[in-house]
Amino acid sequence: MNENKMETMQVNKLLITMAAPMVLSMLIGALYNVVDSLFVSHYGENALSAVSLAFPIQNIIIATGTGIGVGINALLSRFLGEKKQKKVNQTALHGIILGIGFYILVLLFGIFCVKGFYMVQTNDTEIISMGVDYLTVICVFGYFGLPEMGTKGAPIATVVGQIIAMLLGLYFNLTKNTDVQFNFKSIELESYYFKGICTVGIPTIIMQSMSSIMCFGINKLLLNFSTTSTAVFGAYFKLQTFVYMATFGLNNVLIPIVAFNLGAKHADRIKKVIRLSGAYSALIGLVGLIIMEMLPVQLISAFAPSEEMFSLGVTALRILGFSFVFGGVSVMTCYALQGFSRGISSLIISALRQVIILLPLASILGKAIGINGIWWSFLISETVTVIRNVRHRFQSSNPQK
Repeated sequence: MNENKMETMQVNKLLITMAAPMVLSMLIGALYNVVDSLFVSHYGENALSAVSLAFPIQNIIIATGTGIGVGINALLSRFLGEKKQKKVNQTALHGIILGIGFYILVLLFGIFCVKGFYMVQTNDTEIISMGVDYLTVICVFGYFGLPEMGTKGAPIATVVGQIIAMLLGLYFNLTKNTDVQFNFKSIELESYYFKGICTVGIPTIIMQSMSSIMCFGINKLLLNFSTTSTAVFGAYFKLQTFVYMATFGLNNVLIPIVAFNLGAKHADRIKKVIRLSGAYSALIGLVGLIIMEMLPVQLISAFAPSEEMFSLGVTALRILGFSFVFGGVSVMTCYALQGFSRGISSLIISALRQVIILLPLASILGKAIGINGIWWSFLISETVTVIRNVRHRFQSSNPQK
């Protein structure tokens, strides 16, 4: 507790060494999400559409887990910076309780609500049937035995992977994490810790769940054109997770670094790590853009497309790739604000880029110039959001304000 690398290590080295395993972990997560769709696509475009329509619920599950984790990281890191060991331990234990509570809610949704969720989106009985198979396994994991395969096989593999990752996470935290002592007998339930975690965590959950609202809205607009267009959007959304998961991994590290140095009152280190994270986020987006422009044929071909899906998909990927650079910078801004516990400001930025600007714009451009107007609305929304952020520089760059 006398010295912590977050206040002593050179900032660029600190960011890279902490971010590398997080980025790798997120990319692996993105990989098995893409593999889900690659396998399912061989059952036809309706199967791919069923998986795509499930994304809002999957994303809410991921967003809530991430939000709880982000809230724990921000509060715990601040206490580490303030050298308050008891509060560090209590924060971790209260976070685990929140995670267990959320799992129970997901389980109940999986048992009672999955079919109704699909029926709100489409009346195609095949898509509903495949979607119920897929999403029920994601939420419940079968019926205490090995379910039949088909579209259930992919989510079973996903859930098994998540369980293994959870067990490894518990093992490493219990045996290797020297900063936090996990003694459940010493837990003292206090609303103070739940409130501290939720102050950052809830805006984070809402922020990341914005993409669920966005996907739901975009899919409704695309269904006016064809189910094939929803399959194209589903394929794109799986592919773009590689770009944004890498960005999320990088900036998940930004939050505890900012929070720790805020507690330790190291303003210069905060400013430097924010600038570096912005530069790296833009670079990740640029790499994603280059890949989308150079390899759209190869990328969409991996999803066993029909001739119509292939034609729509190549054009969509080339247009949508342009939004990555601006999107990466906006994501960094959101995470930096969370490090200062300014969750509402972060939420506003996320709402602007994914809902408030994007959905009305997509509706207008879709009606005016066709389906390509929906794709172009992503770039316009990201650009407007970044310009807005530049003009209204967030005060977090000066932690004394």
